[in-house]
Amino acid sequence: MIIDSHLHFPELKEGKTFEDSRIRLLQDMKQDEIDYAILIPDTGSSPIGDLDTALKLTESDKQLFLLGAINILRDKPFILQKLDDLFHSKRIIGMKIYPGCELF
Repeated sequence: MIIDSHLHFPELKEGKTFEDSRIRLLQDMKQDEIDYAILIPDTGSSPIGDLDTALKLTESDKQLFLLGAINILRDKPFILQKLDDLFHSKRIIGMKIYPGCELF
């Protein structure tokens, strides 16, 4: 069994949708013989998908697991409660903080 523990949805190209990105990711996983993946969304609107987009795209795929992500300087306190709720309802499996990307 192979689990890729740090993936993002492929970056959107002009004329493509996040659903296209999800399909491409699953095709790449099959080609590379990856059984499961842990996806990390972006902390804002982005061509690799934010948390809400990733939640929609992973809800029906048993191969895809999702981390929550937070920008502790920009995000509001209610985001922590949302992530906690998502974790306890098993919609996310953990949380990623980006010390190398976020300026804090």
